[in-house]
Amino acid sequence: MDLSKQILPAFGWLLISLLGAGSLAVIAFHRGETINALWFVIAFSLGTTLVIKMGRPRYAWCTAIPMFFLFSVTMTAGWQKIFDPNPRLGFLAAIEKFRGQLPTATVGDTEKFKIQIFNNQMDVVVTAIFMILVILVVLANVKLWWELLTGRTPARLHEYPPVALTAEMMARATHGASPFNEYSNQPHLE
Repeated sequence: MDLSKQILPAFGWLLISLLGAGSLAVIAFHRGETINALWFVIAFSLGTTLVIKMGRPRYAWCTAIPMFFLFSVTMTAGWQKIFDPNPRLGFLAAIEKFRGQLPTATVGDTEKFKIQIFNNQMDVVVTAIFMILVILVVLANVKLWWELLTGRTPARLHEYPPVALTAEMMARATHGASPFNEYSNQPHLE
C-alpha cells in the first residue's frame, strides 16, 4: 500500500483534530498580531498546492479548510486592526486619538505621542501590504488549483538531483566540520 495514502489523511486529521484551526488562530493571534496567522495561510495554501500536484486532490481539503478558515479570520482581523473606530483596537483611530492629544500635551508627552503616531502608521502600512501580498498568494494558488484540477496545467513535481558526498566530505563531517563548507561563503572553522 502506498504510504502517502496513509500519511496525508493522518496529517490532515492531526491539523484539524489535535491542533484545530481555532488553536492555530489562538497561537497566531498572540498579542493581537495578524501577521503570524497570515504566514499560516501561506503555508496551508502552498501545502494544498503540493497535495494537488502530488495527484491527491481528494485530500486537498485537509489543508484547504484550515487555510480558508484562517484566511477569513485573519483578513477580518487585519481589517479591524486598521479601520476599527476604537483607538484601543484600530490603528487609524489610535493615530487620530494621539493627534488630538498633541495640542494639549506636555513636552515629554508630545514626543511619546509622536512615537505612537509613527508606530501606528507603520503598523497600518505593514499590515496592509502583508494582507495584499497574502491575498495575491492565495489567489495565485487558487488559480493554479483550478488549472491543475481541470487539466489545463500538468502537475509537475521535481526535485533537484542528489549530491553525492565524497569520502573526504564524509571524513570531515565525522570530525565536526560541515561537509558543505566548500560550497558556502562561510569561512572554514577547522
